[in-house]
Amino acid sequence: MWSLTSKLGAKGKLKRSFVRVVLPPADLAPSAPPPLRVLQWNVLADGLAQHGDFIKVPSAALEWETRLPLILDEIEEASADICAIQELNRYEELRALLALRGYDGCFFPKHCSPASRYRCPADGLAIFYKKDRLEVAAQPAGTYFLDSKGRNMSQGFLRITLTDRLQGQQLVVVTTHLKAKQGQEMDSTRLNQVTRLTASH
Repeated sequence: MWSLTSKLGAKGKLKRSFVRVVLPPADLAPSAPPPLRVLQWNVLADGLAQHGDFIKVPSAALEWETRLPLILDEIEEASADICAIQELNRYEELRALLALRGYDGCFFPKHCSPASRYRCPADGLAIFYKKDRLEVAAQPAGTYFLDSKGRNMSQGFLRITLTDRLQGQQLVVVTTHLKAKQGQEMDSTRLNQVTRLTASH
């Protein structure tokens, strides 16, 4: 396991240094494959980034053209086998660039995405995986959460079943973006969403 310390580096990017955390010895055979590395990240939807009152951030830093290479850098530095991404609305562009780095992926757009108010593509959920380590065992499926009247909400979850080529085991990968905002009503909505998600497995 690794812990993380960060400080601001060049170009406004967080500069990170990893510190090895000593854990009790794992009961693994010497030839056991390396553990899977998973990255989870809300990348902030294009459109929402520019209209979200991020007053402490230079406006140029919020533009997709600035953020995209930084997102790619972070994914490469993490050396993740699986990337679960939220609020992504430039999926095809990111997928093409990650394909050059050995990834494939799937995408599930939001229903009535708020990003569309700013003439941006609908944001949604994405899962990317390293093809040399993982292969698809069951096709991805996206599901919208339902409100109290049975109507699709903007939020949902994306699920895919993958097979670890090194271990021969299947794993289910799920990413979601629950309802945001504070308050008892929102807490209740999130609880209902999590209940729906866990009941689907």
